[in-house]
Amino acid sequence: MNSATVEREPEARDGEFWPWPGLIVLGLALLHAATRLRDLDSEIALSFPAYSEFLKPHPTSLASLQRPLAPDEAVIMALVAEDAVVLWTITAGATQVQAVPVSRTEVGNLVQRVRASVDLEAASRRGSLPTFDREAARRLYQIVIEPGQSLLVGKQHIIFIPDGALQTIPLHILIGGEPEDWLVRRFAVTVAPSPAALVAQRESMRPSRAEFEFLGVGDPRFRAFNGIQSHGLRGISVILRQSLAGLPLLPETRDELQQMAGNFPAGDTALLLGENATKPTVAHNHPDRFRVLVFSTHALMAGQLPGLPEPAIVLTPDGGRSDEWDGLLMASDVASMNIDADLVILSACNTAAPDGGPFADGFSGLARAFLHAGARSLLVSNWSVASKATVELTTSFVRAIREAPRVRRADALRTSILKMLDGDDRTFTHPGFWAPFVVVGE
Repeated sequence: MNSATVEREPEARDGEFWPWPGLIVLGLALLHAATRLRDLDSEIALSFPAYSEFLKPHPTSLASLQRPLAPDEAVIMALVAEDAVVLWTITAGATQVQAVPVSRTEVGNLVQRVRASVDLEAASRRGSLPTFDREAARRLYQIVIEPGQSLLVGKQHIIFIPDGALQTIPLHILIGGEPEDWLVRRFAVTVAPSPAALVAQRESMRPSRAEFEFLGVGDPRFRAFNGIQSHGLRGISVILRQSLAGLPLLPETRDELQQMAGNFPAGDTALLLGENATKPTVAHNHPDRFRVLVFSTHALMAGQLPGLPEPAIVLTPDGGRSDEWDGLLMASDVASMNIDADLVILSACNTAAPDGGPFADGFSGLARAFLHAGARSLLVSNWSVASKATVELTTSFVRAIREAPRVRRADALRTSILKMLDGDDRTFTHPGFWAPFVVVGE
């Protein structure tokens, strides 16, 4: 297996279909998941009102948004309307609002063009990398950045609050400025789900009280899904089980996690690899006791495989009959956890996805689920990632944070990206390799 081109996302199987019994199973699973998510929503709103802002944000005043901004920071908030993109560019001392006359359809098309030109999954089938669509990236820069560029002079950190199709593209991949170049050369970028979420997180921010440093989970054994017994109508269906068992192994994730763990004192780390990368083992190791959590495996969006009702991280099934979704750490599982992590890294494909499934207004994605659970910041991906490039980026990111503990997570990511862009090894200079990951939260 060539780890330089291996991607962490399964390919669809030709000729797959859902028989009527499968549809019944899925319908019951969706109903059960919806009930579970509603209960979690209510519990979080009562117990963790600050984090409930990530789920159902409320109106936020301009003053409350400006108050926590540092002198070198600016917020860019986009609202994609039918015939215009309304942009707020906000600093601690100034605000500019401008409507850019561009349709929602055009914005969506531009984003799709950029994403198509970084599609590593298609590239692996084709055998060659696509030509990056610089024209589309340049046009998006003109739409999102240029209207408020006078307020960005002297700024180093952009907090981006996206909307619509802009939620599915990293801002640092845009092209513009003087001289014209990648935006990542000028700014570090953090993504926030909403203005209320940004305010809530900054106002409730406190240092982690976790006693240990690092917990890494990865290199699962997917073939073990073949041995799972049915848990009834609500559990993993036969078709889903077969699809999970056919996922490609990710042995490079073991090395990735071992490299990351090497940055921390040996007594403060725990690695759950291979047969030990199960849901019960993760729970028994008390994730709330670690400041940094890393999951390095396949991640799935709702509906990406037949019968999957919500986003999930794929782990090793342990065959236990007590868990109807054995081997799948579901978004609702994550949201019900209580963690105290300064950083969660989801080293997998599409972990920033808002989810194309039926729960887009609730626990719609893994990133939001971890924020609900108490994570202060996350490193997540916008598309299918190449394993070798991902190992280089994530390990460099963790190293940068350990070398300068007070550094902003977005600055650490920017440093890691620039190392890939400007290093002697030119293998990963295509943005499909270095651009997918973004920092979400503080």
